[in-house]
Amino acid sequence: MEQRISSTNMIKKTVYEYVLHCNKSLKYPTYVEIRQHLNKIIETAPYLFGESEVSSTKGTMRSMLSELSQNKSKRRIDNVFFHEINGIQKFFIDPALLVQKQIENNSKDIIEKENNTIHADCQYMICDIFTKKGFQVFVPKGDRNQKNSFNTTIDEKFSNDIFEITDSVGKFIDVIIIKDEKPVVLFEVEESTSVRNGLTRMTTFKGNSKSISSYIVSSKDSYKKKFDKESKWDIFADLKSKFISNHELRNIFENQKDSTIVKEFFNI
Repeated sequence: MEQRISSTNMIKKTVYEYVLHCNKSLKYPTYVEIRQHLNKIIETAPYLFGESEVSSTKGTMRSMLSELSQNKSKRRIDNVFFHEINGIQKFFIDPALLVQKQIENNSKDIIEKENNTIHADCQYMICDIFTKKGFQVFVPKGDRNQKNSFNTTIDEKFSNDIFEITDSVGKFIDVIIIKDEKPVVLFEVEESTSVRNGLTRMTTFKGNSKSISSYIVSSKDSYKKKFDKESKWDIFADLKSKFISNHELRNIFENQKDSTIVKEFFNI
């Protein structure tokens, strides 16, 4: 008589095979992705997991995955390990612990590249919006040759619109909008650096705060919370800064042919 594999062992086998399949494509699934995959298998082929009801099998699965993610030995799946990256557990099949370093290094490279691209894209969109309205712009020299997803650079597209800033602190602000040779709008794009540092740089011009508006731009929801907290400090009160999400900026950029959208948002 054919011996049927137990529900517990089948879950372990399915998890192992799924993680291995992902790793071969240089992908490292999360706890949620593994759970979703198992749910799908259990629902479409419940007979593989013995005679238990689907709800019971799913309960066992959730319990096992929870214990797996906590490194508990009771339900440990042989050769399946996890490595935490930015607070998220990534699972992999471990051949003598060589994969762990690969995940870490690849993740850092990808995150840094993504942050740099978002930063360059935001600078480009800001410059495009304001130069089309007749303003000049300042961008730090080190950022002017950074490639963005628009396949160009600040220097290539806006070289005739650049106004030089010589202030020892102000020259590090990500974008300064210039009118009649005077700063009128300041932008700091924050993807991996401190919101506080960006606000501090913009205080360079706080003596002219009545005529200058300032903005923190970020794609990260967590930075909005940091901005709400730190912008209330007395030292930053005169800035009257606002937060703009990357999504909001891109919407303005893509719809700037609407003659009112830039004026309504930036009050210029």
